[in-house]
Amino acid sequence: MIKISICIPVHNREHLIVRAIKSAQNQIYKNIEIVVVDNNSNDNTYSTIKEFSNSDPRIKCYQNSTNIGALKNFEKAIEYSTGDYVVLLGSDDWLDEDFISNKVEVISRYPNISFVSGMVKIFNQDKSNNINLYSLYNYRRHSMSREYLNNNFYKRFLISYFCLFRRDLIINNFRHTYEDEYNWGVYDKGLGLDLINCLDIVNKTTNFDSYYAPGGAYCFCNQEQRESNDIINSYKAKNEIIKTIRDYKYNIYLLSNHLALFDVHAANKFVRFKNNLLIYELIKRFYCKEIYSKLTWIELKDYKKQIKIDAKVFVTEIILLPLTIMNKILNKLLRFLKLKIYKLIYRL
Repeated sequence: MIKISICIPVHNREHLIVRAIKSAQNQIYKNIEIVVVDNNSNDNTYSTIKEFSNSDPRIKCYQNSTNIGALKNFEKAIEYSTGDYVVLLGSDDWLDEDFISNKVEVISRYPNISFVSGMVKIFNQDKSNNINLYSLYNYRRHSMSREYLNNNFYKRFLISYFCLFRRDLIINNFRHTYEDEYNWGVYDKGLGLDLINCLDIVNKTTNFDSYYAPGGAYCFCNQEQRESNDIINSYKAKNEIIKTIRDYKYNIYLLSNHLALFDVHAANKFVRFKNNLLIYELIKRFYCKEIYSKLTWIELKDYKKQIKIDAKVFVTEIILLPLTIMNKILNKLLRFLKLKIYKLIYRL
């Protein structure tokens, strides 16, 4: 019987970790182990984990003597695991009860498959702490070749740590360092590294094969406590538009360069899609009447210098710059652009 390891690295998440662990315990598929590694938290995270492990023998509880960093703690959780397949569960995320069973069904039909991907749900948390479904990503059931994944890398959540990976592949391809050419300083926190590791697994594995199984969702929530918010704040930009542009530059630099090592055509396709997505995000923010004056001409020049802008991006900038005197024209244009870009982004 296939054994599955649910690995949960955690640091200072004494309240959120309860939801993550309970979602692992409540899986329909029962041949699992739950590996929780506390990265030397200074709150009650470890004692909370110990309480769970004392009442459930499937839970293995560990604590690092020092904080070894987020990425190395992920790796440590994998090393402690003993399953045939592994899923990395964020301490602030959770799993639908059929997440494991949904993917084991595929593995039982395709032994030694590299990984199985599935649905992702995104929730929003309001000021009253109510959690509501915001969006979900769910594609058709199909086998995914190396070429397919490279050329569809621009799609959201086809591959990431939301998948069930063959344990040996994720151990052999796990990395926690790479060059920080622009000294952005966020690499150490692992932004984008899950996708880097996935690309390595896809392109370096002999006899690679993967599968997408609809359903069995991985769930996460947009909330203040998310580690990703800490990463975004590390851009040290007060304005949300600036953060959007810098996040774009970061992803283009990191992910497209790595994808280009394996498939230049796929990397170019990824960049074109990200260009269109950036246009959509900027228009959306202006449409929401964020104060445009906060985006200075110097910031725009820096943005233009860092990336190769195609004609669509240039035209959009020309339209956006004189926003104060072209408001009526812009509103009409927005309806058209929103429709076109929305279809491009969300029909895929």
